[in-house]
Amino acid sequence: MHSIAREQLQTYLHSYKRTPRERGLPIHQDGKKCHEQNKRYKRQRAEEILYRTASGRVAFAVRCLINYDGALDYDSPLTEYTISFNTGDFLHIYTKYSLDWWIGRKVEEGSTLSFIPTAQRLTRLTPIEETAERSDSFFEETNPYVVVPSTRPIVLLGPCGQESLLTKRLHTALRLTITRRFMGRIRILTTTLGEKKQQQPFGVLVAGQQVAGQIGQVIRSTRNRGITRQDTEATIDSTNELTDEREMRMITSMTNDLSLLLLQSPFLQTPIEIAKHALAPIVILVKISNRKILAKLLRKIGCLNSDLTGADILNVMPHSAFDMVVEDGSLDGATNKICEYLEKYWLAVHPPHPLLGPMEIKKKDSNISPRPSTPAHHKLSSVLKFK
Repeated sequence: MHSIAREQLQTYLHSYKRTPRERGLPIHQDGKKCHEQNKRYKRQRAEEILYRTASGRVAFAVRCLINYDGALDYDSPLTEYTISFNTGDFLHIYTKYSLDWWIGRKVEEGSTLSFIPTAQRLTRLTPIEETAERSDSFFEETNPYVVVPSTRPIVLLGPCGQESLLTKRLHTALRLTITRRFMGRIRILTTTLGEKKQQQPFGVLVAGQQVAGQIGQVIRSTRNRGITRQDTEATIDSTNELTDEREMRMITSMTNDLSLLLLQSPFLQTPIEIAKHALAPIVILVKISNRKILAKLLRKIGCLNSDLTGADILNVMPHSAFDMVVEDGSLDGATNKICEYLEKYWLAVHPPHPLLGPMEIKKKDSNISPRPSTPAHHKLSSVLKFK
């Protein structure tokens, strides 16, 4: 049986031997041609996904913390549709293309959908700066983006502090005019963002007096051990963080539909206090630099001269700390300037032009008709023929 099996195997192998008459199978392939085909397929797929994303919605928004030149990134799916941005620019992210790329646009007039590098990719491309500040966080990677609300909230400041009667009346008049101008496109939110819980005397806390909210719960749960001042301060800080986080979530959810949001908070006095929160708002300063005119207005309304202190703090700050500084002789003039600024921002958030620019025009002008997917399409096309 062994010899018979061996003979059959030899006969089987001999039948597959190559003879001079046989062409055989080619073992070499054109690598350049395969590379071009693969490159063409990836480009068609990227164009298709980019075209399909134009009908989508904004998923989230980010603020850039570094500079990036998309023209120098040759690994982009579409080099001519790669975004470039600077520090401080805002981006709307529509969808995720891959682990290294998003699809979105810069929040400005005339911008189109492009490929945006993800935070993971930018972290790999950004060189690590050997500084003393980063020595403690050796294993932490810096994030090149900060997630912000989809539309930048609007915060009005000045001419005095937020608790001043003059400021309250002026802001009420401005909010009334703005809401009438942007009817259906703007919302007003009265928030407690920036509010700090007042720390009670240390002796009262040690005695075990109940405090409302989370501070009281922590104190009652720690009666059996000694309560230190550090415990009290940590509890108050955690309560403030929870309150601010709740307000931030509310603000973010109210801007998901890309509507304007006008914030009203008596605890946000200066741009420095606003910068502590990841809001990235549009800060508008209504300024009265002439102290004599301001003092006259305060006396006419019946305010105290102490309100001049808040005005001095805001007037000393550079104009770069605000997005817009309005100093006009009339209320109507100031309101018109603010409304014109917000109208431009509205057009940047809601572009009236095609999101893809030349690509979308090319798709519309194309004479290539899609292939019918079912027999019903053939029947329907024969019925709808026009002679």
